[in-house]
Amino acid sequence: MKTIPCFIVLAALTLTADAQVNGSLLKNKAKNTRDANNGLPPAAARPGAPAPAAPSGPTYIVPTAPLATVQSQSIKRLEADIATMKSKTEVTAEQKLKLSTDLLAAAAGAKPSEEAIRKLADSLGLAIANQKITSQDQAKLARDLHAVVNSATTPADQTGAIIKDAKEILIVSGTARPAAQAVGANLQAIVAELQKNAPTATAAPAK
Repeated sequence: MKTIPCFIVLAALTLTADAQVNGSLLKNKAKNTRDANNGLPPAAARPGAPAPAAPSGPTYIVPTAPLATVQSQSIKRLEADIATMKSKTEVTAEQKLKLSTDLLAAAAGAKPSEEAIRKLADSLGLAIANQKITSQDQAKLARDLHAVVNSATTPADQTGAIIKDAKEILIVSGTARPAAQAVGANLQAIVAELQKNAPTATAAPAK
């Protein structure tokens, strides 16, 4: 019996594998060509194909310099207020007044009413006092507060995500849910007030 050299066997196997791959590619190409001729989208674009992952967390408007520098300073002040309040068993009236002042100063355009800001500061004082908010969450909460006091023209889906994020930060840190909900309600009241009072665009006079 004759022995077939190994290299001949290997060459035959390689040719067979290449033929299978090329056949599969040709079948897919032919299928795509047929679908295109029939007006169908590629398989990846059809219903049922995996959708790209949506970004998580709220969306913020990123200003250009020098406004970005002013915004950063305002957020840092709010972050410092949160850090002070969380370290206290009970937040003082002076600390809540400081937070109110910094919230009003953070509003770059139309400002919320002092009453709305006072209610927010009071609820935040109760929610934050003696809680274990991480440094990262302090920064996120400060940014959420800043976004709310500048939300006169922010779309509803974005303000909703921002308020939800603020409430979740508080709850995760140990704040009782009713206290976190009270903060959320006061944030929503500020959004509603700013957007109600926001100037509306007027049509240009006819020539």
